[in-house]
Amino acid sequence: MTDMLDSFLAPDAETGTLDLKTELTQMVIDAARDAPRSQQQSLGPSEVGHPCDRKLAYGIMREPKTLDQPGDPLPSIVGTAAHKWMEGMLKAYNDKHGVRFLVEQPVAPSPAIPGSLDVYDIATKTIIDWKFPSAERVRRYRKDGPGDQYRKQVHLYGKGMANLGLTPDTVAIMFLPRGGQLAQAYMWSEPYDPDLAQETLDRFWSVTSMIDQLDCENHPEHYAFFPTAPSSLCDYCPWFHPKPEGPYQCKGNVK
Repeated sequence: MTDMLDSFLAPDAETGTLDLKTELTQMVIDAARDAPRSQQQSLGPSEVGHPCDRKLAYGIMREPKTLDQPGDPLPSIVGTAAHKWMEGMLKAYNDKHGVRFLVEQPVAPSPAIPGSLDVYDIATKTIIDWKFPSAERVRRYRKDGPGDQYRKQVHLYGKGMANLGLTPDTVAIMFLPRGGQLAQAYMWSEPYDPDLAQETLDRFWSVTSMIDQLDCENHPEHYAFFPTAPSSLCDYCPWFHPKPEGPYQCKGNVK
């Protein structure tokens, strides 16, 4: 993916200059890299549930990334814009019908893990997280479920709301297909499980403790002791490198 972007941004072979399309594309990449979300320092609920302990350890320690903005940023830009539209829609609903939805509600399942959940429906006591994957992925989520990372994310939001005195009954993820239609949308849901949320927090603190015990700050080579969870999504990881050149890089699923 990085090679594709590099070739796309190469100067024109005849003129040696960047054409307007390429110039605008670079503007998009630079703006995405400088966006507040990209500059986020503390790990939030969306990262803590990731199955890879090594990635979690890198994130906790804010280690230098292989890529500032891994991969093509356009899907993330579209998702951010769609989240903003949904936020405006629900706020307009509240203005017209009375407050039913808490939107972009700050929560902290733990003081070390601040976050902001997309929606809390007061009427049904439901956590709702918007996701805007491809239509193909929506079909996969419908068939196989959301996966551990997304599932643990919404349960952590549930704990965050419980810490505020509003314990949810249900956690849900609304998958809306990017480039698809509303008829293809899929909502996954299950009862809020405080034990799962606590289990996720316990793992976070276990990895944090291991970082201290191995003194990874002074001995980054000890990151090799953290187990990985290789998958087809490894090349989206900011610490991915097919041929690691140091302790802050991981080859993921590359053989």
